[in-house]
Amino acid sequence: MLFDAENGRIYALNPAAGLTWLCVRDGLSGQDSAVVLANGLGIDRATAREWFRISMNTFRNLGLLATAESKHAGPVSPAQKRSPTPSSRTVPPGLAVEYRLFDRIVRVAAARDPLAAVDSLLAGLRVNPANGDRRGCSEIKIDIVAQGNRWDLVVDGQIEATCELASLAAEVERLLLQNVVPATPHLLTLHAAALQRDGRTLLLAGPSGAGKTTLSLALARAGWSFGSDEIVLVGRDFNLRPLPLPPCIKADAFGLIETWFPELRSSSEHERYGRIVKYLPIKSAPLPALPGSVVFIRFDPGGATEIQPVAQFSALERLLAQCVFVPHGFQHDDVEELLRWHGEQRYFDLAFSDCDTAVAALSFFVGPRRRSG
Repeated sequence: MLFDAENGRIYALNPAAGLTWLCVRDGLSGQDSAVVLANGLGIDRATAREWFRISMNTFRNLGLLATAESKHAGPVSPAQKRSPTPSSRTVPPGLAVEYRLFDRIVRVAAARDPLAAVDSLLAGLRVNPANGDRRGCSEIKIDIVAQGNRWDLVVDGQIEATCELASLAAEVERLLLQNVVPATPHLLTLHAAALQRDGRTLLLAGPSGAGKTTLSLALARAGWSFGSDEIVLVGRDFNLRPLPLPPCIKADAFGLIETWFPELRSSSEHERYGRIVKYLPIKSAPLPALPGSVVFIRFDPGGATEIQPVAQFSALERLLAQCVFVPHGFQHDDVEELLRWHGEQRYFDLAFSDCDTAVAALSFFVGPRRRSG
């Protein structure tokens, strides 16, 4: 993840883009950067040069290079800034829906087809404009405007992305993460699934592909309260605010998840970063501050299901590796409070090849009947 502190935006980077950004930060030339990518990612030089070029173009389009250069060369010139959407590029009146994500009201205005695509992602967050509770909420306005066969996403009058209809939901998801998470008061953002049951909290931490979505849904099927499969905000009182977006199911898992949640069969397909996905319409439950466990998970299709405790020091290091965002305002005193919270958690490492045995192991090790120590 890359946080643009000047503009308050957060970006998800793949390994190639992340390594490219580190090269930019260290002032390496394009040739030297390609060597770093080739060595670091185990690819040939030609592929490294192409991935470097693609990453740099992405950074330019997002305005990140201009932001970085402005720290040394003064303000960004007007020509470098994105142009506001012309007033003539509006959507038909009346086609607007409001959603609430944390403490923000997201008002999306669009034609019927793009609005349906967005609603497949945000339907569970709909609010009634006539009687919705707006106390303490600010508003984000997203206009989705036709641009030939593609669609411009205009956030508060600023063009932020252009994409095909199939990718629209994924782009809206990305824009909401960039705009809402940094603006929501909290202590840390963790790359983790969050669930609760019988007075216990469970965080499943791990990188993309570790199995967080599938295992968290297996636990929800077994009676756990589902919070989130991907992102959770840790509040200053150490309550958990799971990101209440629906789980994103990849095509290779459609068959399995549909046996657990048949409603997935009727969900529409989308393209998300080059992969076909569906969003499962499952409600996210609020998670109060409760004693808990953090489990570092790893899906191992060829291995056995094994769970074992993790030492506190190693656990802290691994947990912070899954911290994807630290908001402004994190102070020295917060470190002490974080360490206190950390000392109250139980940590485990779980390698699993089968969800049913993994659920049974977690129910035994992190359930309320088992005493710590």
